[in-house]
Amino acid sequence: IRLEITDDMDDVTMDLLVRELDITDLEVYRLPGPLDLRGLFDLSRIDRPDLRYPPHLPTTAVAFQPAGSSNRADIFKAIRKSDVLVHHPYESFTTSVQAFLEQAARDPHVLAIKQTLYRTSGDSPIVQALIDAAEAGKQVLALVEVKARFDEANNIVWARKLEKAGVHVVYGLVGL
Repeated sequence: IRLEITDDMDDVTMDLLVRELDITDLEVYRLPGPLDLRGLFDLSRIDRPDLRYPPHLPTTAVAFQPAGSSNRADIFKAIRKSDVLVHHPYESFTTSVQAFLEQAARDPHVLAIKQTLYRTSGDSPIVQALIDAAEAGKQVLALVEVKARFDEANNIVWARKLEKAGVHVVYGLVGL
């Protein structure tokens, strides 16, 4: 066993780790931080389901839960009533951000949507909501970071799909 810790870790914490891991001080290595934790990814590949937490299922913020028999919440009404703070991935992106954009695309009072797209795919419901909005006659602008995933070719494909639907696409600047 080798326990690597940052050289500024306090002795109380180090003693706790030594005791709980049942190791000696000789197996502890103080290193200047930050520590290289990439090796921990190997631990996630170990076939030990008993050591894993169950998968997390995001919840819907109370303010965004559908009222009555409706299967869709009125996001605009909820945020008109009060601010709503959502934490991703703990709360659902689908029932918050995605639902907000989909409602904006359908709402006849919405005149324009301006959206930054950093990491997405062509089959993204966000991209589809922007296309739906443009096809509904809304002014839609999307700032697209083409190299966000080092998958420039695919990003250009879905950016062109947006342009074809009438979305004004602005490409991010290299190096920003």
